[in-house]
Amino acid sequence: MQSLFTTNVQHENGSASFTVAVSPNTPAGEVLAALSLPHIRGAVQLCGGAGELAPALRAPLAPLFQALIDFAVQHHLAIIDGGTNSGVMALIGQAAANAAEPVLIGVVPAKAEAAPGGLLAQDFLEPHHPYIVLVDADQWGAEITLMNAVMERLAQDIAAATVLINGGEITRKEIEAAVASGRPVLAVKGSGRLADQICAALENTGDDLQIDDLVHRGRFVVHELSAPPAQFTATLSTLIRRGPTHG
Repeated sequence: MQSLFTTNVQHENGSASFTVAVSPNTPAGEVLAALSLPHIRGAVQLCGGAGELAPALRAPLAPLFQALIDFAVQHHLAIIDGGTNSGVMALIGQAAANAAEPVLIGVVPAKAEAAPGGLLAQDFLEPHHPYIVLVDADQWGAEITLMNAVMERLAQDIAAATVLINGGEITRKEIEAAVASGRPVLAVKGSGRLADQICAALENTGDDLQIDDLVHRGRFVVHELSAPPAQFTATLSTLIRRGPTHG
């Protein structure tokens, strides 16, 4: 077993995150053991846009994120995302700010540049994530393999699904990994960029052959952003109960 470094990171708002520093090839079981999570019954991987998420989408997305956090707390689900204070990760963190003990886990490439001037991802953590995995890597996307391995390890014992909101090239790699692992993906139509491209491919109106191929290989379900958040959580509940497919 590798020796993992753990510490509590204090944020400016007074909250704290329990962090585990790992190498990219640390076994997922060891990462989860170090995190020492409370009892959970399922896991949701949240994939989506970070810095390029359009500001105009934040207000329409807020009720959906609040519904997701409330649903996760009620049903003892962990939510796993990229952990930095931007885009969908910032929005889910804001929704979790007043939640009762959410199991929100960020998996972060610690040394990736988060902003010009040398600000690193490890210095740009979303403060309402109680758990952070700092992967020793300096490139965005270098954390995907470990994030996916953690999801796969959890899916051996509990139900798991992936949610896609917006997203670009890094998110596309996350969805490729989710599909390869057999996880169902709930794509939010109307959230822009990759999510809308995938929804278009599902409706046979897309023009990207690679996304068409991804859709053909995966198990995707669409949620309209304009639909009630309760419909989103109902669909997610169904996907989680069905769980991943293998083979």
